Amino acid sequence: MKYSRDHLVILIVAFSTIAASQTQPPADPYKPVLDRLQAITTIPLKHWKPVNADMPHGETPDDSMAGATGDSTVSFSPPKDWSKENLPLPTWLYTSVEIPAAINGFPVAGSRVSLNLVVGSNTGIMISVFVNHNMVSRDDGDSQVPIMLTQSAVPGHKLLIAVRILSSGSVGCCGGPPETHLTAASLNFNY
Repeated sequence: MKYSRDHLVILIVAFSTIAASQTQPPADPYKPVLDRLQAITTIPLKHWKPVNADMPHGETPDDSMAGATGDSTVSFSPPKDWSKENLPLPTWLYTSVEIPAAINGFPVAGSRVSLNLVVGSNTGIMISVFVNHNMVSRDDGDSQVPIMLTQSAVPGHKLLIAVRILSSGSVGCCGGPPETHLTAASLNFNY
């Protein structure tokens, strides 16, 4: 009996040691600082109006969207997680934003402004980006980088952003039905 009890005590101590060593890794000490930095340099773009068609001159929206060209408060759609929304191809996405005077108390006048736009897809895609009716970028789904919009921000400047997403006809990866998602969209300010 004593022999079994000794084994039981050793097993309990061993399992206690193993359980104690499986603590959660410490939280990232830089996360609060990075979150504060992002809060003063980034404006998320969450309001988009999708048009599921390929139209000639879609960079110049019709009258139903023309009212949004100068008003950043126009909500094209309720804010939602666009990364979960499958976009049928071809499609146009529209949003409007006004350069603010400040972000969380930090003035943005004179800063560089770039558009961070990430479109994910399991098939080949071509992405054309227009700002205020002018093409600023045309890339495939594999070469997406932030797009410089201005070297010197002017508060009150209004931007109408139109994004055209087309299938490039190339074979995608991962199998399954074609899926295309707007994974990330924001304006980034570099002081």
